[in-house]
Amino acid sequence: MSWYVLQVHTLRELEVRDDLKALGYQAAVPREMTIERHGGVWRERERLFFPGYVFTELRMTDTDYHRIHGVDHVLRILGQPTPLDADEALYIEMLSITDAPLNPSRGVQDGDRIRIVSGPLIGKEGWIIRLDKRQRRARVRVHILNRIHDINMSLIILPQ
Repeated sequence: MSWYVLQVHTLRELEVRDDLKALGYQAAVPREMTIERHGGVWRERERLFFPGYVFTELRMTDTDYHRIHGVDHVLRILGQPTPLDADEALYIEMLSITDAPLNPSRGVQDGDRIRIVSGPLIGKEGWIIRLDKRQRRARVRVHILNRIHDINMSLIILPQ
């Protein structure tokens, strides 16, 4: 079985995931909880890592292909359909271990370096590309799955 990427109507990702699960497929929509400031008040908000996409694990038989296309709000299977490579599939599985959204990451900053001490990237060290302390958002460059990735994330900087 391999992981495939489905492009779906935006704001229908969770509905498509639930419909796929009802058909017996494993499906994932990686999410995180972010802390955002709006009107001077900090609020938690759920955010999708990949808006407009659902990941599903299946054997791509003719039957599966037609069943997937029969699900409401599925636009297409990306890649004619080509499965994700092993590294990408492992990353998606890591982000969606549970159906619950991931909590915001917390990290300790040392200049332009960051060490993540909690959250989905716990134990990772990387470089801060862009940091917005007011919005508690960061773009961080980390080494994951033998590659360098730039990741936008909800990040709370802790004192050293």
